[in-house]
Amino acid sequence: MLLLRSDRDNPRPQAALRDHARAAIARGIPHKTLRSRAEHAVEVLQMVYFTDYVSFYVALLNGADPSPVKSIAYLRIVSRKGLSDERLRGRGPC
Repeated sequence: MLLLRSDRDNPRPQAALRDHARAAIARGIPHKTLRSRAEHAVEVLQMVYFTDYVSFYVALLNGADPSPVKSIAYLRIVSRKGLSDERLRGRGPC
C-alpha cells in the first residue's frame, strides 16, 4: 500500500492517512509513504493521477483485476469512522 502525503494536506486527510497506516500495521499489510513537496495543488494532483495510473497498469501486467478491492473499501470505512486500534485488529475483510 502506498500512502500519498503532501505538505498541503489539511487536518482531515492527515487523520485519515494515520488511520490507514494504523490499519495496515494492525493487519500486517506492507506500506510506504510517498511525500510530495509540491508548492501548488496541481502538482499534488499530478502525483495522485500518476500513482493511480501506474498502479492500474501494474495490476494488469501482473494479471490482477484493478477493480475495487475489499481492503480499500475497508480503509474507506476506517477513514469515515476513525476506528480504534481494538476494532482495527478484529474487523474488516483485509
